[in-house]
Amino acid sequence: YNESISIREKTYAATPGVRSMVALVNEFVRAQQFDKAETFLQTVLKSDPANAEAYVMLGSIQLQKNAPDQALKSFRSAVEQKPKDVNGYRALADFYVREKNNDEALKIIRAGLQQQPDNFTLHNALAGVLALKGDYESAIAEFESLLKQQPGSMDVANNLASLLSEHHTDKASLEHAY
Repeated sequence: YNESISIREKTYAATPGVRSMVALVNEFVRAQQFDKAETFLQTVLKSDPANAEAYVMLGSIQLQKNAPDQALKSFRSAVEQKPKDVNGYRALADFYVREKNNDEALKIIRAGLQQQPDNFTLHNALAGVLALKGDYESAIAEFESLLKQQPGSMDVANNLASLLSEHHTDKASLEHAY
């Protein structure tokens, strides 16, 4: 791992950017060097405090280090720094789902949809959280809408078929699920 990390560090130094940052952090994570990943991301944020991607990655590292309060701050900072970027909303919503706070996850997703009303990722997250909350009809409607937008999405088709087959008993719904 050390050789890979060294190469990634040199790459980031030569061409700093999201891709090289992600590659380096992923290498630290593979090597289970969470403290180094966190330190690197904090250095990135000192030089670029508006780097939402770094906040999201930092939050993920903090979760792996079992520091959920710090992770929550990082995810919130990502949303604050780039309110048009869905990654912060997605990370924050995932955090709340992980904490079994689906109501808060829905609020965050809806806030993201106010910024990006047509975003596929956020609509997919919305459908998933609606299903978790037991609002199957709304989740089904959301998945139906997503499938019209991206008819080739196997994940959406599978989620829709699962909800239809589990929560509808009429022949038309079951045929549609099939």
